[in-house]
Amino acid sequence: MKIGITCYPTYGGSGVVATELGVADAAIQRALSSFQGIERRLDKLPENPARDAANMAIAQRVEQAYQQAVAELRSTGRASQEVLPDGDLREARWMLEELRVSLFAQTLGTLAPVSENRVMAALRRLST
Repeated sequence: MKIGITCYPTYGGSGVVATELGVADAAIQRALSSFQGIERRLDKLPENPARDAANMAIAQRVEQAYQQAVAELRSTGRASQEVLPDGDLREARWMLEELRVSLFAQTLGTLAPVSENRVMAALRRLST
């Protein structure tokens, strides 16, 4: 289903509404890609369990680095205690999800180039 909305950048906030709708749509598309990646991974798992295990090790390494970055940012008050991360931290989280898609379901593609090194670099930038 496609929905068309006209928003005018005048006083009254419809430009803000349009921006928020665009952000919400992007989040939905990213989540759908992650779910499709899970399905693709399960389909491919029997073909090469060793490859899946190697990719899982990469995903776990990056996940641990992300969790450590979150803990450090929250302990210093630089990130909210909310369940959902904000700003750059949220973007790093999406990079992690995109990395999983890249590792386990390459044929789906990702929104931007992503690798273990890119995600780790983004996490390092968060701590500076």
